[in-house]
Amino acid sequence: MAGCAAPSALEPTPLFVPATPPRAAAPQLRPAHDPWTHRGLSRWDDGWDEWGNFLLFEREFRDRGLVGDTDHFGVGLELAGAPYGSWLAFEFGLWGSASEADWTNWSPVFRDLGEERIEAGESGSRSFEISVGVRKEYRLFDGPIVVYGGAGAAMLQLEEAVNDGVTFDDDSDADLGLYLHWGAYVALGVHGGIGFDARFVEGTEYELRGRSISGDYAQVALVFGFWF
Repeated sequence: MAGCAAPSALEPTPLFVPATPPRAAAPQLRPAHDPWTHRGLSRWDDGWDEWGNFLLFEREFRDRGLVGDTDHFGVGLELAGAPYGSWLAFEFGLWGSASEADWTNWSPVFRDLGEERIEAGESGSRSFEISVGVRKEYRLFDGPIVVYGGAGAAMLQLEEAVNDGVTFDDDSDADLGLYLHWGAYVALGVHGGIGFDARFVEGTEYELRGRSISGDYAQVALVFGFWF
């Protein structure tokens, strides 16, 4: 037909047609779960079980040469996680304790030892610890009771101060030791649980105020677990 050009049979066929880029997958919410499986520290499913523990503990240092009361009260935070189906979990902990703290007064754990805190004729000590390790949990009879054990390395800092009324003497030192702990907890609902923990640190040695002492200790804790 006049005015219309017929397509040529000799026109080349395109060899490559750009594909439409796929859309990025939207984050997935965690699947519905029992109180003790597929735990997380967020609502999004990242392929890991994740949970945390807040601990209130009493710690007894083995070396009675540590000034102040060698029985400390303290607080701790543990975070743990494992890929789905993994046999072992990783754990990370922060711990603080003080000789003057107790169940009703936590503030000495977070305050530096100083002359305004250690009055004339008194002495005190406190500790700070960072730990990294692994743990294994086992759910009893497919129920809400879980027992566990863990071990790893702990960097423990000790600080002590003595005020004899004339001079104020304080010192601190840090050392690396090994820790071992075990305990049990009961899942309460879908967001947390409560239990106990026993913990031991070995292999530490410090130079404080011109003498050598050990920072090895035994500790028992009340554990409040949390997850989403």
